[in-house]
Amino acid sequence: VSVLTILPFSSVFAADDLLDQADFDLNTASDLAAVCNAPPDDPLVEKAVYFCLGFVTGLAHYHTAISMAEDIDPITCPAKDPSRVELALTFLKWYEKNPQFKDIVPEDAVLRAAAEKWPCK
Repeated sequence: VSVLTILPFSSVFAADDLLDQADFDLNTASDLAAVCNAPPDDPLVEKAVYFCLGFVTGLAHYHTAISMAEDIDPITCPAKDPSRVELALTFLKWYEKNPQFKDIVPEDAVLRAAAEKWPCK
């Protein structure tokens, strides 16, 4: 069970898995899911939660900024800006349903999750 959510993501963590510094090198969606889903008893859980929320927040701000350009269409169009926790949970739920994307870059995974939940019309 994660600090961010009450949903168990058994595909991300085995019961005895703990984070280490290398887990914060986000190369894949799986890496981000592991950090965002740190178990409450992990010694690095606080760092993991802040890191996860910072990552999705930075990505959301970047998406907003580039979407202001005339020649770039937004990827996702929520009616109101989602909270950083809502965006992280959206990613985790999407990741659980889409394990075939575990090896894509985390930025792509978060934006795919957001586009699925908040599509542009």
